[in-house]
Amino acid sequence: MLINPAKIFVKNTVELEKILMETQKRIISAVCCLCFITIVGNVLAEPKESDSFKFSMTVLTEVTDNRDSSADADNNVDVYLRPRISKTSSPDITRVEFSYAPSYRYRSNPSDIQNESELMQDVGMSIVHTPSPRVRLSLEERFNLTDDPAIHDDKVDRPDSTYILNRARGFAGYELDRRSSVDFEIKSTIKRYDESIVARTSDEDITGLNMTYWRELQKDVGLLVTGGRTVYNYDNYNELERGLSTTQAGIGIEKIINANARCGFRVGYTSAQYDDSELGTASSPFGALSLQIHTIPSLRINAGAKYSLKE
Repeated sequence: MLINPAKIFVKNTVELEKILMETQKRIISAVCCLCFITIVGNVLAEPKESDSFKFSMTVLTEVTDNRDSSADADNNVDVYLRPRISKTSSPDITRVEFSYAPSYRYRSNPSDIQNESELMQDVGMSIVHTPSPRVRLSLEERFNLTDDPAIHDDKVDRPDSTYILNRARGFAGYELDRRSSVDFEIKSTIKRYDESIVARTSDEDITGLNMTYWRELQKDVGLLVTGGRTVYNYDNYNELERGLSTTQAGIGIEKIINANARCGFRVGYTSAQYDDSELGTASSPFGALSLQIHTIPSLRINAGAKYSLKE
């Protein structure tokens, strides 16, 4: 179970206790169960490999039994509608893609300080370079902008929560032989809020490094071994060091059911270490199930369930 910082690191001000709880909610303060179903479909005819422009529509549903990772454990359903248009250069040794994807989110059970709906903008660019048949390199950059204005009424007094989010990802994959490969991934996330009073507790910098080893056990079964470390940086507040890092290791199996379906599962362990020594550590096993089905060439359905420390 996760350690509750508000219980073991008591300060003399109510404000600091609230900050602790907010940090706890935003990172890994509770073990939660997350189930989701994703439907990805191309609303146009199935594009050819040589097509330059592509349009798709994603419908994503996320169901959780603990919306805010808190003791209240409120259930919630988030529904996302995400149209996406992209332009891709002709496939060659190096392929470049530009994309734009506005996103609408509906929340079935928002808290008093959350909105029922939210509109987000996503602009992205990716570069994939294949210098040889055994080596694949890629770089991805995504910029998000949200509009979440302040709320002032009889029940809620909440400042502007508009923010920008920048995510960068680097990937390197190497095929060791015909039946095995190893991948390395580094990710960086930077979030900045417009309102200074929100920024001092919610701005974040996240850096992660992951490695995956894949091995073909049979023609239709693959073994995955994964490991990674993620560092979360937040501004300190009233002598409280709010940063932490997590380490994760796991193993999994992927199986091709038929030409149109595949499934998989992963299990492992996650450990979190807080920068402030008085907050100690937190750890928990994790597990995930996944199913992917191609019903028709232009429609893909993903379904899955996950149990882990919530980030």
